[in-house]
Amino acid sequence: MSSLRQYFRRVRRAAGMLLPERSDPIREFFGRPYEARVSEIKHLYRHEVKKGQLGEWFNWDAERLDNEVARNFRLYFHLLLGYSRILRPRSVLQLGSFTMTDSQWLIADKFPGRIVASDYSAEHVEYLRKGFAGGLFDRVEFRVVDIEEPKDSDLHDVTMVVALAVFSNIQPEGMERFFAALARSPVECVLIGDMYVKPTLTLETEGARSVPMPNSRNWNHPYLSLGRRHGFDSFFLPDFTYSSFVEARGVFVIHRQVPREAHLRAIAEGFGSYLARQDGFLRRYVAEAYPELDCGARNA
Repeated sequence: MSSLRQYFRRVRRAAGMLLPERSDPIREFFGRPYEARVSEIKHLYRHEVKKGQLGEWFNWDAERLDNEVARNFRLYFHLLLGYSRILRPRSVLQLGSFTMTDSQWLIADKFPGRIVASDYSAEHVEYLRKGFAGGLFDRVEFRVVDIEEPKDSDLHDVTMVVALAVFSNIQPEGMERFFAALARSPVECVLIGDMYVKPTLTLETEGARSVPMPNSRNWNHPYLSLGRRHGFDSFFLPDFTYSSFVEARGVFVIHRQVPREAHLRAIAEGFGSYLARQDGFLRRYVAEAYPELDCGARNA
């Protein structure tokens, strides 16, 4: 019986060698010219696609916003609060305002500075501006920012930039241009929540490269190296809340002229926020994953 199975395995392997190789759209994507890659990503994240996931958010009141913040277990957002409270930047620019979550957290936390939400799509920016006008997020400013083709005017009045799951959609060529624009700007701190693989955690400014994901059109970029190559300091903080067996995620802090003590206070403030809310959001998180368990989420 064993020899028969081996025979059929050899037959299948031989047949596979005779068949044409299956096309791999992911692998093909990374082999395309820069302009083609950018065009495909922008098509995937066009306004029509993003619009379908908004809608009711335009009608949120303060109670609904507070409830959504309370149930979010992602450490990145708590570090966002920590840094905004301690550094007190005059203005915060959110890159890639698909659903404006970063801006929503700043509003819920009563951040006193300017909040600027941006997107590469002028159509999506105008949709957000009209949808949120006169409501809870009325004081949020909106700006068209194309990270692949940054302009100095995008950052000329910004002191802090935040980007969650945004840069992994940007091509390596665009990342070099954007970090060069950051270097010319008044930005003092950049908070990045995104994917990484071990080689992209390098601190070396020479030879670092972006690594494509094997199962998606995303990139793992060497954020620490990029920052240092363009005149910033940088460090990494682990955040496993959205990691999986195929993706590892963390928080990258790119900064200049920010004292070490300020970082320690900001991180402590962020973790303090995380711990203060942990019992509630973990109960909800587990209950959503395993609804058959009575985890006390209804009473959280």
